[in-house]
Parts: sequence; structure tokens; C-alpha cells
Amino acid sequence: MALPATTDLTLTMKAELCAYAHTSRHDCWAVANLKAPLFRGPVDVVAVIDVSSSMAKVKLKLIKKALRFVVGQLQECDRFALVTYSDSFKLAKMTTVNKAKATTSILSIRYESGSNLCRGLLKGMKKFARYHHSEKIKSVLLLTDGLATKGANRIDEILAEMMQIQNPQSKKVPQNKFDGTVYTFGFGADHDAGILTAIAMQGGGAYYSISTSEKIPEYFADCLGGLRRVVGKNLSLKLEIQGDNQLNEVHSSCTVNWTTPNKSCDISLGDIQSEEGRDIVMNLILPALAA
Repeated sequence: MALPATTDLTLTMKAELCAYAHTSRHDCWAVANLKAPLFRGPVDVVAVIDVSSSMAKVKLKLIKKALRFVVGQLQECDRFALVTYSDSFKLAKMTTVNKAKATTSILSIRYESGSNLCRGLLKGMKKFARYHHSEKIKSVLLLTDGLATKGANRIDEILAEMMQIQNPQSKKVPQNKFDGTVYTFGFGADHDAGILTAIAMQGGGAYYSISTSEKIPEYFADCLGGLRRVVGKNLSLKLEIQGDNQLNEVHSSCTVNWTTPNKSCDISLGDIQSEEGRDIVMNLILPALAA
């Protein structure tokens, strides 16, 4: 088991009834629940912003609102960087001062002509080049309508460029490797869902369609919540019943290995993430006790 020093798993047991008469035999059911605490390690987030003319007015206004929401959710241990297709705000810890600087950069974003989506995406991925060995959670958020007019604009071309950074062929430049995730956010009814879905899949992230400002808190909170951390690896749970009681059945989606029939078993739980829960259902036989 591998747990961060400040986290503990919680195991609770609950039977059908709160009490059973000791003079009778009981065939009853119980549930064991293993719960991981809320825990998210420090994250590095790079937001890549499409500032092409197709993003003018309503779309760009939505993007600014979304970015301010993201910055507001980040903690001081997290880092954030802003990348437009022609400019960038460096990766910085989200202290109160740097949050203010990031917000100023967000509010100053202006649209430009042309859209080199691939160049902006690669620029964001390369922000993590020298941190490829870090255990920090790293993620690129691509906010765009997916309407590329410059550079590589076909899905196969963009994915090929991404793969060059994810799995560089040259061993001489390991610092260019990107080992984070890419999430895509399509703004406007006319955004290219196909290309954004493909980019997110290649980046191991998810694609979201943003049509109104009401969707921003829900979708971006879901994305940031998805940057969860594994708080326990290769976990196993041992169940053992005492006395003349019997552990008759154990039901779980995980593998159950009986060490002693009707008395004890080991359950292979695998990895567990922040706030994840596992339920194990048991059938117990409780014999009557002598008066």
C-alpha cells in the first residue's frame, strides 16, 4: 500500500439490523465500505487559448469567464500558465499575487487574425518539457472552437505532432517528452467537435462542449476534479470472522481469495483514488448463543 503521509482510508461496517437477539440463529447481510479521503496533490495546469477572429465577442467572453473560474479553483501549491497562439504567461505558483497577475493576463486577452491551433497546443505541451520526470499531475486545457486556419489543420496531422512530443523518437532530447493529459473545451455551436474529441483522446483527457456560461462551473469543476490522485496502490482487504460465526458469502467486483472457507478471505482492491469508495457485501451466519 502506498499512501500520502497525510491521508487515511476509512473502513465502515453496517449490518441489516443494529442488534440481533442472541438466543436465535441469524442469517443476515452486512456491507463493508472502504472510502478514500479527499486528496489532490499539486497540479500544473497550462491553458491554451484560441484568440483567432472566429473567437471574437461571445466565445472569447466565455473563455475569459472559464479561465477566471479555473484560477479561482487552484491552490497555492498548484501552478498555472496561460498560452495564446502568440503569447504566454509563464508557469507560476498560484499565490494570491500570481493569481492576480494571471487574472490580469486573462482580462487583457484580445482576438487576432488566423488560428494556428496545432502550434498553440504544442506550445502548451512543451511548457512541461523540463518537468517530464516530475510526479506532479500535469494537464493542458485547450479552449477553442477547433476551427484551424493556419499550420496543421487535419486531425491526422495534429495527432502526429502530439505523438512526437508524447513519445519522442530521439533519445537525445528526453526533455521534450510530454507525460501529462490534454482536455479540450469547444466554444460556440459551430466548434469542431470531431477534432477536439480526437485531441482529447490522444491526450488521455476528455472533451467538453461549452455553449453557455452556465456550463462553465460544472464542466471545469469536473475537469479539475478529474485530476485526482491515486491515494492507495495494490490494496488488499482481509476479512476474518471470529468464534462460531460464519462468513458465508462475499460479493465484490474485485477478486476474492478464500484463505479459510467460511472464516477468512483476502480481497484484492487494486488502486483507489481520492474520494473513491468500494463496497463489499457479506452474508453472515450468526449462531444462537447459550442463555
